[in-house]
Amino acid sequence: MKAANPESTTDAFLQLTARRYLEVVALVAIWMVIGRSLRLDANAYLLVGVPLLVVFQSYVRRSPLSQLWVDGVAFALSRRGWMLAAALAVWPGYKLLSAIRSGDGLAINLWLIAATVGAVFAAFAFSEQCRRGKTSKLREAALLLVVGCGVYALSAFLAGRSPLLHPPTLLFVAGQFLLYLPVVFVLEEVVFRGAVDSHISFGAVAGARAWTSALFSGALWGLWHLPILPDVTLPTAVSVVIFHAGFGAPLALLRRTTGTLALPGLVHAAMDAYRNGLFLAPAS
Repeated sequence: MKAANPESTTDAFLQLTARRYLEVVALVAIWMVIGRSLRLDANAYLLVGVPLLVVFQSYVRRSPLSQLWVDGVAFALSRRGWMLAAALAVWPGYKLLSAIRSGDGLAINLWLIAATVGAVFAAFAFSEQCRRGKTSKLREAALLLVVGCGVYALSAFLAGRSPLLHPPTLLFVAGQFLLYLPVVFVLEEVVFRGAVDSHISFGAVAGARAWTSALFSGALWGLWHLPILPDVTLPTAVSVVIFHAGFGAPLALLRRTTGTLALPGLVHAAMDAYRNGLFLAPAS
């Protein structure tokens, strides 16, 4: 039997890696072009990612959709998992009914549908996370959340706002969290950690290749935000990319080491809820 040529094996791996990097760049570029050319608002821009994600996962990655949320298992929920899904769907379902009655518009209604449906996939990820018992990663997730919220608090302070959340604002933040937690399992987080990072990382959790791919997927996440930001300047674009690369990389490593989207989704949702409490909460 002829031994494999190490050089040809290395060349094949490098070609596969380069192809995968180009594929994720193309995915994000197509998404950005659609958002910019159609002048979509944030909700509509996020929703464009749903069909793009399905096509990418099915025909580019050629992987089951269930792998977006949990590695190595098919979708399944126990009775307890369905109870968790129902609990997570209560608030977005209520907000959806309110939006329909108020005539809030198609994009908002579809966003809330995504949040309601996302409760099922969130329950899938959290159920599997509990089954695998990777509790040591909770400390890493908590530390990342503290650092991320600290950055938002500093931004609020520099903008002349209080970084503290007062009791009325806490209720607003809780509502935002209950919306964002399920929705990130259908929009944004599921794309950049569930698909993009998984496609280019080959599961690496340590070493230069692991960090390079994690930072790259995070930088793409930052670039993806630019079409929906007002008055983007070069310094703004650079800062957005650096911020999202810095936080996207550890989120990606959490996804790889736990094998589920549960903890990255939890951190992402909590950070966004806190940010909205600082900058978007109604005046009390």
